Amino acid sequence: MEIISEYEPDIDLAAHSAMDINQILKSLAAYGLSADEILAGSELTPAQIQDHHTLISFRQKLKIFANIKALSTEPDIALKLGQKARFSDFGFLGYAVISSATVGEAIFLGFKYIRLAGPVFQKKIKLEGDQALFEGIDVLSLGDLLPFCCEYWFSAINALCADAINHPFPSRQIRFPYPPPDYAECYEQTFNCPVTFNSDTPQWYFDPAFLQESLPRANALTTQMCIQSCDELLKIVARQDCLADRISDILLKSAGRFPNADQVAEQLNTSSRSMSRQLKKEGLTFQQVLDNTRKSMAMEYLTQTQLTIEEIASRVGYSEASNFRNAFKNWTGMTPRAMRESH
Repeated sequence: MEIISEYEPDIDLAAHSAMDINQILKSLAAYGLSADEILAGSELTPAQIQDHHTLISFRQKLKIFANIKALSTEPDIALKLGQKARFSDFGFLGYAVISSATVGEAIFLGFKYIRLAGPVFQKKIKLEGDQALFEGIDVLSLGDLLPFCCEYWFSAINALCADAINHPFPSRQIRFPYPPPDYAECYEQTFNCPVTFNSDTPQWYFDPAFLQESLPRANALTTQMCIQSCDELLKIVARQDCLADRISDILLKSAGRFPNADQVAEQLNTSSRSMSRQLKKEGLTFQQVLDNTRKSMAMEYLTQTQLTIEEIASRVGYSEASNFRNAFKNWTGMTPRAMRESH
């Protein structure tokens, strides 16, 4: 058996939860590190991180991790931060997982809705004879941050599992894909099992019987309610994947005085170059998204209102009605008047 947490992350797309970052900021305050220091260069503010609606990109998350690594005097800070993880840090997803009937069901839910937790690894779990294995698949170029990300994720999962079952996680062995650090002894103290290094991927072996263990806080009604909420949140996150839709939303809110590409990119917490690169993957340019938005607005005004052509032209960003007429004919093959009369 093998289950993979399937998702295709885009490093610059702000479509991932910041819930765990909020807890990290709180924990780091005890080490004398301020939120402003930790968020420096990420284009995020402490207020945004505290807002559960905020979505961030992988690049922003990795920048935060890099800041923590550079600022902290604790070499094993990622291990310590992971140990403070709690299910309440992950909103509806956390409550759905902890109220599941068994550990196996909890892991299945966690994998299904993994994007809501803002992961930096793609993950899989598989059974190999009398062993079960968690494995991290490095889908990003983490470089020097690979140890930090591995330490944080493994430590967090260890803490969350112990929280769920009210006893230590039954680890058998953990392997990490990098040389042993100077503080390698901290690994075995954290995970209470043999730890080796220089493996091909992050690997965590444990007793497969653990998957059948019942969870003490199982509650089918709570699980179902939280799953419904997770489904709604996943729809929102999925919509964030379509950059053209997100840009169109921004343009619609600025009808008549449309922001330019640089201004839209700023609102998306990215650069205009990254935005253009992502739009190219979707087969579009910023100008095409702008024109499509103008076209949709013009169609709505022409068929659903009694506004004059001049008024509509102004509302879709044209100072001259003649320019609007020419653009509309290029978009639809019809003049605005002909479109109105046809409806």
